[in-house]
Amino acid sequence: SGVPLLLGPEEDVTRLARMVGASATVNGLYAVRCDKELPSLVFSAGGRDFSFNAEDLRVLRLGDLCILGVQSLGFQSDAWVLGLAFMRKYYVQFDWGSRRIGIAEGKQARA
Repeated sequence: SGVPLLLGPEEDVTRLARMVGASATVNGLYAVRCDKELPSLVFSAGGRDFSFNAEDLRVLRLGDLCILGVQSLGFQSDAWVLGLAFMRKYYVQFDWGSRRIGIAEGKQARA
């Protein structure tokens, strides 16, 4: 994936940002105080849940503010693009010949 963040429908991303008390910044990014407790975010796909805790969601620290790793797709869609923010936590294997993907949690993600 060449996408660094989790990209989703504008309405969903805006709702998520509002839920965690994040403020809009430039380029559709959202910032929240780094000391703010954040809930987990869970994506379900193929009958499995893939969760992101606060540390997974914070991708950049700027003083007391942290940039969240979610952003609007920028066009009308119901899809989510699980970019590098997803692949930092989960190993993803693409099997184009069999038209499938495999996903496993990375070792450093386990606490």
